Amino acid sequence: MTAASAAPAPTTTGRNLEHLSLATSLTAGGALLAAAGVVYILRDSLSLLTAGLWLTAVTLTVALRLVTVQRYKQRLRAGGTPSMLVFDYPLVLVGLTWSIGALTLPGTAFGEMLMMTCLFGLVAGAVAGFASHLRGVLCLALSSVLPFSAVMLLHDDATHRMLGTALALFSALLVVVGLRQGRLVREAYAHEAANAELVDNLTRHASVIERLNDELEARVRLRTDELNLLVNELRERSDELEHSRRRYRDIVELSSELIYSVDSTGRLLFANHACLRVLGLSDEDIARGIMMPACIAEDSRGAHRDTLRRVLDEQASCQLALALIGADGSRIELEGTLHAGFEGGDTAAFGVFRNVTAELDAAAALESSEARFQAIFARSSISIMILDAELDIVEANPRAHDILTRPAGTLQGNAVRTIVGPEHRTTLERDIRSLFAGTDHSLSLELECTRSGQDPFWARLDLSAIADAAGKPRFVALLLHDISERKALEDANAYHASHDYLTGLINRRSFEQRLASLLEELPADGSHALVFFDLDRFKLINDTCGHSTGDALLRRLAADLAAIVPHDCVLARIGGDEFALLVPGTSSGEAKVVTRALIKCIDEFRFEYEGRTHTIGASAGIVLLRGGETVDEVMQNADAACYAAKRSGRNRIELYNANQSDMRLQRDQIRAVSVLADALETGRLRLYAQPVASIGTDAGRNDTGHFELLLRLSEADGSLTGPSQLMPAAEKYGYAIEVDQWVVRTTLDTLAGLEPDAANGLTFAVNLATQSLLSERFEDFLAAQLRAHPFAEQLCFEITESEFMSNFERAARFIRRMRTYGCHFALDDFGTGFASYGYLKELDVDFLKIDGTFIRAIDANPVDEAIVRSIAGVARSMNMTTIAEYVEREEQITVLRRVGIDMVQGYAVGREVPLTDVVARFARAAG
Repeated sequence: MTAASAAPAPTTTGRNLEHLSLATSLTAGGALLAAAGVVYILRDSLSLLTAGLWLTAVTLTVALRLVTVQRYKQRLRAGGTPSMLVFDYPLVLVGLTWSIGALTLPGTAFGEMLMMTCLFGLVAGAVAGFASHLRGVLCLALSSVLPFSAVMLLHDDATHRMLGTALALFSALLVVVGLRQGRLVREAYAHEAANAELVDNLTRHASVIERLNDELEARVRLRTDELNLLVNELRERSDELEHSRRRYRDIVELSSELIYSVDSTGRLLFANHACLRVLGLSDEDIARGIMMPACIAEDSRGAHRDTLRRVLDEQASCQLALALIGADGSRIELEGTLHAGFEGGDTAAFGVFRNVTAELDAAAALESSEARFQAIFARSSISIMILDAELDIVEANPRAHDILTRPAGTLQGNAVRTIVGPEHRTTLERDIRSLFAGTDHSLSLELECTRSGQDPFWARLDLSAIADAAGKPRFVALLLHDISERKALEDANAYHASHDYLTGLINRRSFEQRLASLLEELPADGSHALVFFDLDRFKLINDTCGHSTGDALLRRLAADLAAIVPHDCVLARIGGDEFALLVPGTSSGEAKVVTRALIKCIDEFRFEYEGRTHTIGASAGIVLLRGGETVDEVMQNADAACYAAKRSGRNRIELYNANQSDMRLQRDQIRAVSVLADALETGRLRLYAQPVASIGTDAGRNDTGHFELLLRLSEADGSLTGPSQLMPAAEKYGYAIEVDQWVVRTTLDTLAGLEPDAANGLTFAVNLATQSLLSERFEDFLAAQLRAHPFAEQLCFEITESEFMSNFERAARFIRRMRTYGCHFALDDFGTGFASYGYLKELDVDFLKIDGTFIRAIDANPVDEAIVRSIAGVARSMNMTTIAEYVEREEQITVLRRVGIDMVQGYAVGREVPLTDVVARFARAAG
């Protein structure tokens, strides 16, 4: 086995440690192999126990040696200096192990020879491995060889003593060799350490040189960059200087101020554009050497000369007010400064002046305006007060003192809140503060103000912010207007807007508003009552005695009714002789009790006029209110109930029942009128045209261009409704005239898109209601429309047979007047009215329309065929064109052609289409 070497130099520590590890490992392996070889060779001479103990001792000694070397390496790597004694102890144990083994083995010559050889090899290995550590060699040699040598030398046998002597001499020789080898090893380590130190120094110096080169290069590079930056900066400064010079020149040239320079003699050296423009000069004038004093007003030349001399002498700056003579000869006031400087290397003075002509004019105007304002402020008929930010009155004109009845000069210094009532002070102060905060610029308030020792009065306060030069509100101007009379008038108008002017009761509008509020608050199972009553025989009194008498009667009756109505009820006049009463929180029985009291009061009412006593009555309808209804529905139901009461004999009371047929019909008609009025207003009415075809006597038929106009109502879902439900209600409630006017106007406006020639042969039949036929107003309207449009010949008015017979003279007069414009006429529904053939010859009509009751079954009923044949013959003899209605089958057409009918109308020949489509088709055909 090898022993550890002395601690190497720091530079070789890593390498020596690796060598030490390798040598130790090899030695340990060799020792184990040697021990094993000895045991194997002497297997016959050793007991199993002896061999086992000896191998165990060698193995433990080798293991201890390996652990010692490992700890030595760890200590050395950690930077410490381990003691070499850690190697000496294991070496002693190794030697003792081998020597004890040699002494305990059998004493055969071969065995002793083998053990001596192992001891020589052990000591030789120690000399090789621990050459630099002589003490380690001695520890191993003395502990292993000497005991064995001593035993051998003391043996009785000469051979043993010879072997002991050889072993001792050999051991001494190995010690000498070890010493020599140790010196060589230490010298080699010293040279290696010196070489390593030299290499380290060379490496360190190379690093220093490299670092110095890098630093030098960095400094050179830094200096180069700094030089480049300096060059770039100089270039940028040069560019900036050039730009600055250009900007300065541009600023000077584009400045609105007048800038110029003059020398000591007053010669103009430079002037910017503004100065040249004002003086009416050019660059050529400056080049010619124009003198500045020539451009200065005479009264300013001396000041300019003196100031120029002072500036140049003292090299200073002086303020100066100057007046120039402009290019147009006007006087231009300037304010500015003369500065000392240089121009082209010579002393010069620079002038920078601002044109203050407008400001001086404005100041003069302001002074004049201030004087005018003070005059107006003092003499104004409007109350004016000026308020500061503390909401105090700074100034007030005489009118303000008069209107507030305060002694002159006593308003100043008082808070503005003192001029209004306590309930308005917070509002006024909040709004004035919003003006000072800039939230608003002007406000108008209507508040109740106070006069000294008098009742409050209503006034309008107009507030406006007065800003300073910076635009910040500094004061607030308050203009106070007395609006007491207007307020009183508004209150009166508000009263009249909600009350009937004649009776003093609330009117229909106000009544319906209260009814709407009641319905909104009413639960679905709530119960209130609405009583609607209509006076009987009032129209007779109004017509015979005059409207003033009727008004007097209504005033007295309203007063009597108001006196007996319970205090929680609401009584209203909603029409000429119509009244309504709201009875809250009641049942049908209680409502009838209240209503009977009203009917009784009206029945017992007596009105004296010109010695005659007039009596009246009333019919009433009661509706119990339920949640979910609308005002219109309730009013319609109440009207229907009242109408049912009148039909029952008047002076009666009827409770509305939705299942009662006459009430349902009345309600539906009222609703129909409302729907029709809304349709007229919102444009939901439509005109359709159904063709009337000529059948002649041949097998064919042709479109003559004759159409009947049909009215349709456009519903919200896009569907169309016919007039069967609308027109009866319109005629009953006097709304038919408006509908007929709309039909005529719409027809003529639609035809206006046609050229007159394109309308030749076109005829559109319009059904007229009885009210329109009897109305002078409608007749005048129709005449005005026909005069304004060139399409009178395209209109044919259909009048029913019953209308002719009931109003024969009026109808005949109407026909005569409209024929002067070129209109045509048709007698509708012939055969169902009261007309006879004798009357027929008196009627000036163009078309005779046979009622559909004779047409529907004409192909199966010989009687209908005979009647129609008779009518056709009479009409032909009177030059009237016959038209059969409700023709829906070809069989009907065949019979009608056979009996001599001229034209037919019905689904068999064509359905209705929009009027606009018909007119467009004829326009395209003409084009």
